[in-house]
Amino acid sequence: MKTGKILSGISGEYFVAGELSRNGYVAALTLRNNADSDIITTTSDGTKSFNIQVKTKRKDKSSVWQMGSHPLETSSKWDNNFYYVFVSISDGLADNYVDYYIIPKNIANKTIEDKHQLWLSGKKKSGEARKSQVRTLGMNTIPNFEDYKNEKGWEKLKNNIQ
Repeated sequence: MKTGKILSGISGEYFVAGELSRNGYVAALTLRNNADSDIITTTSDGTKSFNIQVKTKRKDKSSVWQMGSHPLETSSKWDNNFYYVFVSISDGLADNYVDYYIIPKNIANKTIEDKHQLWLSGKKKSGEARKSQVRTLGMNTIPNFEDYKNEKGWEKLKNNIQ
């Protein structure tokens, strides 16, 4: 069954909430249009909390995650309690149906914004200036991207939260 962009995004949020629960966290999805968090999460004993922003793409539709057109910021308030989970969903129930990449928000934002600014400083083949303000995350945007994938990523999150 094919799903639209909105349903894919919602699916990604629920998949992430399920994985967080499977890993021993309490996960609560926020209402839509919350700028920084899709899921508010606490440790099972309630002593630590952190925020998750989910970005979902369909493997058969896109090779990149869309990050929007506004500049991506970093903040010391996000150091150990704000994370992105980039979700890649396939259209079937094959192995690796869902992949997760768990990355601290500051690392992702700085890397994506730096690469976007570098790209903008270049020129089109025609010699014209590039203008697109849409930021994207591809598999080669963040060094060692595979180190943040699935169980490795969940383990890094667990180590950062403790």
